[in-house]
Amino acid sequence: MNTIFQVSFAVIGSVGGAAVIIAGLSNWLGKVWAERLMAKEKAQHDRELESLRSELRIKTEQQI
Repeated sequence: MNTIFQVSFAVIGSVGGAAVIIAGLSNWLGKVWAERLMAKEKAQHDRELESLRSELRIKTEQQI
């Protein structure tokens, strides 16, 4: 009976350890993906903002 409990706890412990590792890796990967997506979105918004600034600069120069 004691052996059954030892084996059970060993199995539960190993599965729990693997779950912690998997959770940590998925958390890290999620952060990496989020940072890449944010960088991509920021670059797109920066391009659009620069385009609007350029148009505004041209219109301002035409009015002078």
